[in-house]
Amino acid sequence: MSKPNTTPAEAWRVIRGTELDTGNPAHVRLAEAMARQIDRDAAKLGLEARANKRAAAARKSQGIVRPRPARLERHEQADLARWLDDRGVLWTHVPNEGKRSGRYGASLRAQGMRRGVPDCILFTPPPSPPGGVPPRGIAIELKRKEGGRVSPEQNEWLTGLAKCGWLCRVCRGADEAIAWLRELGWE
Repeated sequence: MSKPNTTPAEAWRVIRGTELDTGNPAHVRLAEAMARQIDRDAAKLGLEARANKRAAAARKSQGIVRPRPARLERHEQADLARWLDDRGVLWTHVPNEGKRSGRYGASLRAQGMRRGVPDCILFTPPPSPPGGVPPRGIAIELKRKEGGRVSPEQNEWLTGLAKCGWLCRVCRGADEAIAWLRELGWE
């Protein structure tokens, strides 16, 4: 085994946030074990990093280009949020996504949270509504550009809101949502 890079005193300081009491043999043994573990973890990370670099170099030399991962819905939502805020639109995002504990989910449902509510609810009437009649509101179910599907509950909400006089649309990405809102008169 090679010489350790981390001293017991450094390990103790990093993990415990205090100085090592060299007069306490139990603390010294524990600090030595922590230093060995830090060095093992660092060596393992170094080996993984070197292996990843070698694999990337091999892919590059073979002309293999790994596709960029698709943007997630939350990134598209953030882009749309900035655009709406820049125009002073009165709107909200309904944060139904995410994993929750059973108890917290039950509490939210008891308070009125419903599955399938559209992601964005706009209350400001559009400058140029279709037919010249302002809708009661605008509902956007935002999906990422690639992938993502509309659930039956989301379809039910969009259909129900449309029957109540809302403009509703499923948009694949912030760009599509912004293009639709521009058609409604926002610049």
